This record gives sequence, structure tokens and C-alpha cells, in this order.
Amino acid sequence: APPVELLVKAKRQLMSPSEEYVRALRSRVNGQMKVGILRIDYDYPPIPGDIACEASYGYQVVFAKVEGLTFEMAQRAVLDDHIMASFQKAVAALEAESVVAITGDCGFMMAYQPYVRALTKLPVILSSIIQAPAMAAMHSDDAVFALLTANSSTFDKRLLLTQSGINVDLDNWVLVGLQDVPGFEAVALGEKVLAEKVQPAIAAMCKDLKARHPTLAGFLLECTELPHYADEIRAQTGLPVFDAITLVDYFQVACCSPPSFSQAVVQGFLGALDPRVG
Repeated sequence: APPVELLVKAKRQLMSPSEEYVRALRSRVNGQMKVGILRIDYDYPPIPGDIACEASYGYQVVFAKVEGLTFEMAQRAVLDDHIMASFQKAVAALEAESVVAITGDCGFMMAYQPYVRALTKLPVILSSIIQAPAMAAMHSDDAVFALLTANSSTFDKRLLLTQSGINVDLDNWVLVGLQDVPGFEAVALGEKVLAEKVQPAIAAMCKDLKARHPTLAGFLLECTELPHYADEIRAQTGLPVFDAITLVDYFQVACCSPPSFSQAVVQGFLGALDPRVG
């Protein structure tokens, strides 16, 4: 027999109001709702954790390339007629796939957030740094956050944060570039990053950051190739790590009904626990 605690919780969830809750449970909202991913014109072999790797997700994703938008152009936020037309075509392709949201495979795409969201009625979450305001709101005003990027010399905090519609205190964000980490130059070269080579260095950098910033409250991984290392950073620092995958997972779960206590347990007891059944 199920534990009493589960039965009590299930009954409580069915009580108010029972009819609407039961109907919602039985609707079986599609847990495979798709997320659309805009890809820059840049090919490399992604590893699990990378936003461009299908193995990074527990649900279906659809890709559409923004033709002509190279990594270098994205770093400079180039938006000429050709790039605008490419964005329009790629967004239309994702809309045709009935995706529930649109994200991007390069953190520098955040500069295009205002333009892309004007092209569609779908939610646009082009970069992990959209999570920055939530991180700041969770902590006191003196909290510091580390923002990890592939290349700090080409990362414009003001452009990618405040000018993209995000309101945070830039002084509370420590920008950390990984361009000098041995092996991470593969990102700029469009080559495969050897995780076993760069992971120890990234973890060491994060531990050092925590030691140097007593009020460090968390890490935000801007580069979409960094989520692979998030678990190691969490393990080494004990701090929360937000990245492109946590952002997309959060939104996809909000749009579907994933396996949960409600479905796994309550559905098995709908009739027995319905307060209308005597």
C-alpha cells in the first residue's frame, strides 16, 4: 500500500477544487513540447551539456541556422540586412515546428534579443544571462556574481545586459574570460573542446573566485559550451550555477506536465481519493 503521507498529500491536492484539478491531471499536457534553438553559422562537434547537443536535453529540440551569422559577427553584434533576413527565415522555420520558445546556441546572441522578440509572438530566451535579474533578486545588495564567458575582451556587459532589457547593477557582476584557459581556444577556432583538459582549470578558477570574493553568491555561465562543467563547479564551490540549460529546462517545464508526484501518484488514486466519492 502507498505510504500514508503520499495518500494524504494526494487527497489534499484533489480537494480544492477537485473537478478542475482532476481535469488538469487528465489533460496529459504534452511533455515533449519542443524548444527551438537558433544556431549561428558555426559548426563544431558539441559535447553533452552544450546547448547545441541534443543529448543535453530530456525533451525534443529543433535547430535552425541563422545563415551568415558567424561567431565573430555575433561577438560584434552585427545586424545588417542579410543577418536580419536570416533571422527572419530561421525564426519562421522554428515557428513552423510549433516550438514553445526560442533560444540560441551562442551567449553573444543576447545582443539580438530585442530584434528577435519583435519577430515572433513566442517567448525569446536567447541567452543564459536572462537569468541575471532573478539571481540578483534572490540575494542581498552586496552579493557578487561571477559571469563566465568565452572571451572577456569581446564581452560588453552594458550591451549584453542593460541594453538588452536586463536591469542589474553591473558592479556586482565579475566578468571572467576563459580565453587563456589551455584548450578553450577551441571555442573560437570552431574545434572540439577537450573537456578533460579544460575542466580542472575552470573548476580551479571558480574556487579561486570564491576565495577572493567572500560575498560571491553564484555563477552564471554565459557561454553555451560551458554547461558541461556546471556540475563540477557546483561540487567544487558549493554555490548555485545557472547556465543555458537551466534556462531552457526551466521554461520547457513551465510549458508541459513532466512526470511528477501529481501524475505518478495522484492519477493512481483519482477515484478512491476524490472527496465526492462516498
